[in-house]
Amino acid sequence: MHQTQHTTPCQVHAHPALQPQLIFEVRRLARDAGCQYVSRAHRRANAASAPSPFGGDAA
Repeated sequence: MHQTQHTTPCQVHAHPALQPQLIFEVRRLARDAGCQYVSRAHRRANAASAPSPFGGDAA
């Protein structure tokens, strides 16, 4: 019976405080598993500041 492999894209993120030796291990494991290692976090968009209800800024 022929089985087909399904590939699902995956990304691996590591916490920035992780020790450098462990980061290398995580990167190696991600590569072996066919995953992409992301070296930095995605930047979050800043929430737009809502205008004050009475207009203008408080003193």
